[in-house]
Amino acid sequence: SEHGVLVDVGDFLHADNRSNVTPGSGHLLDVDTRFRRVCTIAVEALRYCVGRMLQKHKTVRLIIAQGNHNPDSAGWMAICMKLYYENEPRVTVDMTPGKFHYFEFGNVLIGVTHGDRLKIADLPSIMAADRPAMWGQAKHRYWWTGHIHHTKHQEYRGCTVEAFNTLAASDAWHSASGYRSMRQ
Repeated sequence: SEHGVLVDVGDFLHADNRSNVTPGSGHLLDVDTRFRRVCTIAVEALRYCVGRMLQKHKTVRLIIAQGNHNPDSAGWMAICMKLYYENEPRVTVDMTPGKFHYFEFGNVLIGVTHGDRLKIADLPSIMAADRPAMWGQAKHRYWWTGHIHHTKHQEYRGCTVEAFNTLAASDAWHSASGYRSMRQ
């Protein structure tokens, strides 16, 4: 296809800083203690993915949603990618500062958010309220989320919401809490 989209639905970095705890709840996370190394590998991984996509697509759009594990690092990762590709007209990095990202592809409207701090069933009405003109013109509408860490596909009136598995390996806190989601 001509256009490719690389979407991080949040929590690409399992921890937001070297404290290795979730910013909101303070849950202890198992992460490499060399946070600068984690950051370097994360940026290199995204650059690799975009580079591979550029071999197959004329344009690439990158969306990095902020999650509950990485509300700040999602921002600086987007800045890094924007600066790295600033002279590459084939790459667009979404610099939306909020939690909701939207883009159109033909007659399809797609929203991206991590999915924390909201009810998944509210996403269609959030999309309609945030982007009424786009909602009205679109024939198909989708949300892509990640927070629940397992695959889910739910149809609502006028919109479909998909949740995707986590990239992160299970850590001690999640394992002890009974979470057993697959990694994808």
